[in-house]
Parts: sequence; structure tokens; C-alpha cells
Amino acid sequence: MKAAMGWLLAAVALTTVTLRILGPSDLNTKDQPRTVAYTVDMLQNHRWLWPLDMEGVPTYKPPLYNYLDAAVVGTTGVYDDWTFKLPSLLAGLATTLIVIVMAKRMTPASDKYIVTCASLLAGILWLANFSTIRLIYIARPDMLLCFFLVASWALATILLSEPRDDTSPPNPNRRRAIALLLWICVGLAALTKGPPAFLPVIFILVNAPLTRGRIGAVRDTGILWGLPLAVGIFALWGLPAYLTIPAGFGQTLANIEYVRLTNQQSGNPYWLNFILTLWQNPFYFLARFAVWAVLFIWALVHIKPARWMRHPMGPAILWVFLVLIFYLVPSLKRDDYLIPAFAPAAIVAAWFCVIELGKARPAAAVLAGCVGLAICLGSAVNDLALRPQHGEPFGDNVRNFALEVRQHVAPDESIAFIHTGYHPLQSYLARNQPSREPTDEQRASAKWIIQPIVDAPNLTPIVTSAPLPQVIDRREPARLGLYSTPSP
Repeated sequence: MKAAMGWLLAAVALTTVTLRILGPSDLNTKDQPRTVAYTVDMLQNHRWLWPLDMEGVPTYKPPLYNYLDAAVVGTTGVYDDWTFKLPSLLAGLATTLIVIVMAKRMTPASDKYIVTCASLLAGILWLANFSTIRLIYIARPDMLLCFFLVASWALATILLSEPRDDTSPPNPNRRRAIALLLWICVGLAALTKGPPAFLPVIFILVNAPLTRGRIGAVRDTGILWGLPLAVGIFALWGLPAYLTIPAGFGQTLANIEYVRLTNQQSGNPYWLNFILTLWQNPFYFLARFAVWAVLFIWALVHIKPARWMRHPMGPAILWVFLVLIFYLVPSLKRDDYLIPAFAPAAIVAAWFCVIELGKARPAAAVLAGCVGLAICLGSAVNDLALRPQHGEPFGDNVRNFALEVRQHVAPDESIAFIHTGYHPLQSYLARNQPSREPTDEQRASAKWIIQPIVDAPNLTPIVTSAPLPQVIDRREPARLGLYSTPSP
């Protein structure tokens, strides 16, 4: 059975990754055009602190994802979906390993064979849910943030759960190494998306007295030197970014990334909007974590609230609740925000499925693993067959047009982009013109022009695109054409 679980985990991982890579391109969705434009702007225009997108909008998140992506794209020289999304893919697979290791550590069972089956199932449940399937291959910082947050939770859990008595003396070098990794992850989480990096700190402050019976136990995590280290890691970018554009740092990061989310989103006062949207996080958790959310809730009922924090699964349960509560603050609720809760929730669901519901029978793990594989296959069918039939071919249209343009335009030839819209065409072409219209100088020096064909009815394009998204007034699809400028 253990071998069967290993094969199921490999099948789920391979299905999720392979079919997402081979499926239709979705690089035009969920603000990915902006993310990849920042990467290209770093590489082509060398704006490393405040990169601009194709409309001249500066970054509104700390740019760690773009730094990692720039290393991938710059090293390979490939401007394509897989290079733009590779940081997310690696972060998602690394999170899977953390889930398996922590499930093996936390599952209360004397039979190591059963524990191994439960830990492998936890990896499957983490991979086989709709949010992970989508976010593991996307050019956004969500999965990278998830990795750093889940790693921080795991390291803090290890530090706070190890015995501190004379019968089992701690290894100080090992504890310092774990604490160092913990606070590096917290700092990198801040450098990825800012405010969510508070989550591991909140977890430590809440979990330490519950686990050790005293608030002073937080010092066991190295917080006195670790928190300044995390702040210092963020300051590696934050300080020069602030010194370069002080107003931009305050308005762009604080105002857009956090204050914007806590202000009015629908015309209602914040307090009213907060009340009206309280239901959304539990709903997203149930909807996106699919059948595994039912197992998680069933496990909570089985353990009983009075024992939640004293149970071996207590740190995982606490983390899930903290994530759900933390993201009640923004007026704008999104299912993407909850992805860090799914990893510990998968551990709890796997434990309950195998140890309690399955009465420590490996067959229960195999059955749940098969359900996970079916979910991945169903998602693949949706991506490969159903989604293109329901009006979402734009991603492939952008990509195919870029491939055609490359056949005519040399890498060193300049292109002027005129009202080309909000999509990743420029990024595919290794260019980033940070404005909707070129300057007079850019227009005069350009050998090629790309613009909507409706804007040039008397000219014959060399290449014409299929309909591309968000071209006309950044809303309506339209066809673009590649035009050669007159020779001087």
C-alpha cells in the first residue's frame, strides 16, 4: 500500500504539472500581464527597484517574485509561459515536500507504515484542490508567498513542539539553525507580498503559550534577534525603494497593497463592508478546498473544540483559523489569499481520513488518493477541452501572435506599441514600453509598429492576430496588426 500511495502522489503531481504546462495559456488572466511586464522591465530597462508595467504603472508589491523570475528568464533567454511561471511551480512542489514532512511528524500513530501512508495522502490532498492546481502554474507571487508562509509555520511548529526538559535536552545548534531558517522565511515572505508576513509572528505569539503554557516561550523561536533579521531582509529592497521614491513607497505599497483592501470597495463604509463579506472566506475555503474541506471540518467535530489546541494537530488547526481570520481584514476577499491555509488543512484531513475515519487502514488512503487523482484529471479536462470552447482562447491567441511577430522582427529591431492593450504580448516579445502610446522619439526610431487594425484601415498588416483581450479601452477584444514603418 505504501508503494501504491507513492505512485498515486507521483501521478497526481505529474498530472497537475504536465497538463497545466500543456494546457491553454492563461498568462493574460489574473494580473499576470502586469507581473511578467515587471520582470521584462527589469531585464530590458534595468528598473530593479520600481519596475513599470506596459501602461507605466509601478509595482504595488515587493518584487521578490520578479527577481527570481528575472534570474530564470535572463539565464535561459526564453520569454515564454514556463519561464515566467517557474518560480510558482518550484514553490508549489517545495510546499508539497513540507506538507509530507510535517504530516509524518504530526500524525499520532505508532505504526510508521500507517504514518507514511497518511503523510503521502496529505501531499496528494494539498496538490489535488482547485486553488493549488491553478496557482502552482501562474505568474503571480501567491504560491511563492504560500511556500514562505507554510515553511515559517512548519519551522515555528518544530521549535515550539520539541520538548524542553532535562530528559530530552535540545541541540542548541540545531535549534538555532531552524530559527535562522524560520526568520529568513518570514523576511522573504515580507519581500514577496508585504503584510501577510505578520502571520507567522502572530502564530508564534498565539501558539507559544498554548504549547508551552507561558508567553515567554516565544523566545525559543529566536524572535528577539529573528524579527530584526526579517525586517532587515525586507529593508534590502524597502529602504532603497523608499529613498528613491518616498511618496511612491507609501502610496503604492501601503495604499494599494493594504489600505486599499481595507477601504471602501463597493461604496459602503468599511465596517459595513466588513460585515457583509464575513461569509466569503469560509465559503472560499469550502469551495476551493473541495471535498477535503469536508474532511477537515469533520476532523474538527471529531476532536471537539475543547481539545483542538491540545491535540497533535493543534498547530495545523490554529494556522488554518489564523489565515481565515487574518484575511477578514481586507474588504476585497479572494480565494487566492487562503492558499496558505490549505497545506496544514491537508495534513489534518489526511490524518482524519486514514487514522480515524479509515481506522488505520491503508486502503482509506488509497481511496482518497484516487479521488485526488480524479480531481486533477477533471481539472485537466476543463483546461484542455471545455475552457477554450467557452470563449477563453485569448491566452493562446496572444502567444501565437507573438510567435508570428518573432518570425519577422529581429531581436534588436525596435517596435512601437500603440494602444495594444493589457496582455502579455510585449513580454513575449522581450520588450516593455511603459506607456499606452510610444513617445515621439520611440515612434521615429521604430522599425515596426503594432496597433489595432481598426486604427489603420488604409494599411495592410504583415501579420494579423486573432482577437486579443482588453485592447479597445482596455475592455473589448480586437485584432492587432504588425506594420513595417517607411524606410527613411
